[in-house]
Amino acid sequence: MRVLLTGGAGYLGSVLAPLLHRSGHLVRVVDLLWFGCHLPEGIEVIQADLMEDSPSWYEGVDAVIHLAGLSNDPMSETDPTSAWRNNVGATSRVVSRCLEMGVQRMILASTCSVYGKCSDDLVTEDTPTRLVGVYAKTKGAAEAVVLTAANAHFRPTVFRMGTLHGWSPRLRVDLVVNAMTRAGLCSNTITVHDPLPWRPLLHVADAAQAFKDALERPEPLDGIVNLAQSNFRILEVGQQVQQALAARGHRTELSVQRRREVRSYRVSAQRALDSLALSAMRTIEDTVGEFWDLLPTDFDWHHPRLQNLSVAQQVRLCRTSK
Repeated sequence: MRVLLTGGAGYLGSVLAPLLHRSGHLVRVVDLLWFGCHLPEGIEVIQADLMEDSPSWYEGVDAVIHLAGLSNDPMSETDPTSAWRNNVGATSRVVSRCLEMGVQRMILASTCSVYGKCSDDLVTEDTPTRLVGVYAKTKGAAEAVVLTAANAHFRPTVFRMGTLHGWSPRLRVDLVVNAMTRAGLCSNTITVHDPLPWRPLLHVADAAQAFKDALERPEPLDGIVNLAQSNFRILEVGQQVQQALAARGHRTELSVQRRREVRSYRVSAQRALDSLALSAMRTIEDTVGEFWDLLPTDFDWHHPRLQNLSVAQQVRLCRTSK
């Protein structure tokens, strides 16, 4: 299968693209390469803006996996115009090209953040969204663009993902498990700003496997699907990171604050479990172990390239200085 992977050089794409390539798929990546390129040979890479697309990108393509866009709250709140352009405008452009070029399958990477502030009850794909903040609003709008275009010849899937964590060649440390692991290793103190909110978590390699499984199904998995391994309170995340480091002989303190976090949501991923080959999914312990084993002791955990907001700010500075 020939797959067009937008944003394929990012955190998730750098795990997903090689996985698809190893499985025999022909992978074409379109990415601005803000974070460099960590993809192996054999994967076609086009450095470009999706808003300045070419029909040739879609020629012979069987499916589109759309990962591209501003990927978290800080980036979106800092530059709302770019968030709407890249998360909604670019999605509209991709959908239009799919319809024009006869691409029948599309998988959109969305987020469980669209559930906003919920009770402690599990939310399902049928639970109404509560869009808190620019990021959630743009992702909700992107979902609407994709789903309203669905017809007999265009059958999209929307994956609402939990907060990702784990090792990727294009590493990020601005995600809660990764950030707490960094804090524990660098300062020996893990800070929990608000212990009570719920978060569904998902290892980046399990997310990649879910996209692959959905792509390879005989029939598309229509509509919205929640993707998560499990739900944790933020305090529990900190405790598990602390325990995983302690098991490796690295002692840390846990600093619990009372800063109020607006978003809190527990999600049911039963539809994904019933429809995809998801088993033995990776845990917080696995992520801590990956970082412990794969990264050298002198690794620069504070390099700006490891945080999406820092890179985006550098890109904007470069553009405005021209």
